[in-house]
Amino acid sequence: MKRKIAEQNHAEVALRESETKYRAMVESFDGLIYVCSQDYRVEFMNERCIERAGYNAVGDFCYTALHGRDSICPWCVNERVFQGETVRWEIQSPKDQRWYYTVNTPIYHANGKISKQALIIDITERKHAEQLLAAEREILAMVTTRRPLQETLDALNLLIERLAPGTLCSILMLDTEGKRLFHESAPSLPREYVQMMDGAEIGPDTLAGGVSWHTALDPFRAAGDSAALFGLRPCWSLPIQDSAGRILGAFILHDRETCHRHPSAVDIDLVTTAAHLAGLAIERERSEVALLESEEKYRSLFENSADAIYFTTREGRLIDVNQAAVDLFGDEKAEMLNMGNIADAYVNPEDRVRFQKTIEKQGFVKGFELKCRRKDGREMDCLLTANVRITDEGTVLGYQGIIRDVTEQRLMAEAVEQSAEKTKLFAYSVTHDLKNPAIGIYGLSRRLCRQYRDVLDEKGRRYCDQILKTAEQIAVLVEHINLYIATKQVPLNIETVQLQEILQMVKDEFSPRLNLQNITWLEPAAVPAIRADRLALLRVLRNLVDNALKYGGDALSEIRIGYHDGGKAHVLSVSDNGAGIWIADSNKFFERFARDPTARGIDGAGLGLAIVREIAEQHGGKVWVESEPEKGATFCLSIAKKL
Repeated sequence: MKRKIAEQNHAEVALRESETKYRAMVESFDGLIYVCSQDYRVEFMNERCIERAGYNAVGDFCYTALHGRDSICPWCVNERVFQGETVRWEIQSPKDQRWYYTVNTPIYHANGKISKQALIIDITERKHAEQLLAAEREILAMVTTRRPLQETLDALNLLIERLAPGTLCSILMLDTEGKRLFHESAPSLPREYVQMMDGAEIGPDTLAGGVSWHTALDPFRAAGDSAALFGLRPCWSLPIQDSAGRILGAFILHDRETCHRHPSAVDIDLVTTAAHLAGLAIERERSEVALLESEEKYRSLFENSADAIYFTTREGRLIDVNQAAVDLFGDEKAEMLNMGNIADAYVNPEDRVRFQKTIEKQGFVKGFELKCRRKDGREMDCLLTANVRITDEGTVLGYQGIIRDVTEQRLMAEAVEQSAEKTKLFAYSVTHDLKNPAIGIYGLSRRLCRQYRDVLDEKGRRYCDQILKTAEQIAVLVEHINLYIATKQVPLNIETVQLQEILQMVKDEFSPRLNLQNITWLEPAAVPAIRADRLALLRVLRNLVDNALKYGGDALSEIRIGYHDGGKAHVLSVSDNGAGIWIADSNKFFERFARDPTARGIDGAGLGLAIVREIAEQHGGKVWVESEPEKGATFCLSIAKKL
């Protein structure tokens, strides 16, 4: 007897310990737990289940306490559980629209009765994430397969409406001026509302779409009375942006509820995801349109270019040529594209090898000289400019380039060179033929004057002086012609020149004439060293100072040398305060044998300023004159710094 009592006491203690452990487990469980009988009466609820039901429903029907129903739930699994089965399932409660994962297990009592224990976990967030992820995959698949934008945006709106029952969605696009919004997709909204909203102005006091675009910071705003006219109370919107952050439009979510509410975390997640997906779809569409326009523009430029353009593989197979290339080679496009290798059009096959080595080493060629052969066999002198086409991984795909036929230019250049050489030889011949007789006339005239001057009358002596002066002028003209030819033919010797030294040499050379005419010489206190041809620069300054002295007239009292930095060029000037010159056309003033019409009676060959211009152009610069009658003249010369 004592043994049986001890065993019974031990069993009761164990039972109490087990009950304590079970209760601890129940209370620590994050979800809901309830137990019901076979007649659907609640026998137990944990605290969280009581909070969810709003009261302790022990004794009430489970379907009433948990789901607000008056009858057994259609999805009830109690019969299966009471037959000994453990049932796991997911369900969305009609009471609060939340998703739950439920594990239903049988509990066997000592008296033979069976109860059902339900462990319930709220999986709404997980379910929402799964649904949203599936929706994202569906829309992204439409974007990547290039479905029409309207179709993609309509599908996006309908998906969001399905994930958020009771809502209506729309996507508005910003107009080209960036001032108003227009519906791009609103499959479920009333047509009248869409028409009223179209053209909504962007700004802080406008409809929600305009507000979200305007702020782009706190996008969730309540709509005004406009939506309420159609039973659409709350409204939240978010700007739609492209990958660069530019605003494209707005995604708007309307709610049919009759009372205002703040957006939930689910609402925010939905609208944010929808705006992002809409941005991807719109940007992809616009990128494709821009690419198509670019391709059409490029194709138009390609086909209409006056230059012969081609594309080849690395091996030399022609991929494409434009009409100018077809015309250049006198062939048909189809025949050219079927050509075995572009090297077949080369007159010298080694040019192709040389071209390929150069372009793959440098990545491009410019002005590459080669000879090509037309279909009719005629050879052409060509210049080729091309670059390498490579993949992102650096693999050479081929070459693209422009071919120009320079045969005529080469022939013209050769003709000009031959003409220049003939002109030079002719000029030397003329100067030689002029100089020798001039020297002879000068010598005979001088002897005549010296030996027979007393015998000649006044008129004879005057004639003799005129012959001497004319012979001297012919000799000076010959020297100037020789100097002009030398200026054009002799290459420059560019070196660093101390400009101060050049000015001092010119001043020393002209000092006797300056002193004789009582003329003041002015020059900058400091001038830089420049890159130039020393002798050519000295010749320029001599010419300009000599002109100032020669044509300045009685009013001349000052010659000023100037310098200033012209950015890309050094600028030198020679100014005087003399009589000035008459300029009808300043460009003609620097032509060969050009003379100031007011300078009659003053010796000169008319080549000095032509030489100055030639030297200036050889130095990458130019020469010009600024003058007014009776106010002096300023001759300016620019010399490029990069020599």
